[in-house]
Amino acid sequence: MSKRVALIGLVAGVGLATLGTGTAEAQWSFLQPPGMWWYWGSVDGCASITKVPNPTTNPALLRCDIQLTRIETLCYNPNNHDVTPGVAGARVLVSSAIKPSDITDKKKGKADVCVGVDELSLGAETLCVNRNWIPKLALTQEFVATCTTEKCTGTDPLNPCATTVVKDTKRCACTLPSGYSFDNMPTPCSDPKGIGCVPYDCVELDIFGNPTANSCQLQ
Repeated sequence: MSKRVALIGLVAGVGLATLGTGTAEAQWSFLQPPGMWWYWGSVDGCASITKVPNPTTNPALLRCDIQLTRIETLCYNPNNHDVTPGVAGARVLVSSAIKPSDITDKKKGKADVCVGVDELSLGAETLCVNRNWIPKLALTQEFVATCTTEKCTGTDPLNPCATTVVKDTKRCACTLPSGYSFDNMPTPCSDPKGIGCVPYDCVELDIFGNPTANSCQLQ
């Protein structure tokens, strides 16, 4: 399972309402399409962002607020095992600073930034019916994510992202394709653009949580 970031993520899509700042500064925006896409590895997401400033002189980050709505877990006690759906509604926050190596087109300010979550890092209290058991496997079937691009505004040079300003937002509801289970686990992959990755089926949500006509898949 991917451990790019020991947390979980979600949201993605095509088309999105840009949040204004009241200044003439150019808005960063999720590239359309695909904006952001999600694939299994445990739960990993990547965003394509445009108009990103130089991250060396203008720190910024991608932040995702993920709500796990259906997760299957396999937990062991000292003598037996049990399968439980886990705790629906577990919320995880994950973020990744935009690095110079994330810039794929300096002229256009385009960046590809990824975040990820290893469900087992959530621990027995979230994943098992008994907090003293040991979680062995976890498979997220459904989640909802809200992701934002944020300009870092902190004055501490060692922690400039202590305070931020939101530049753009995307929301998506995602479901793992049918047929996957502990007996037929998806194949993890390190590159979401690579062959063999298992993408979540994701639909974009508006600010009220209603599905739009847009997909959140890599086009």
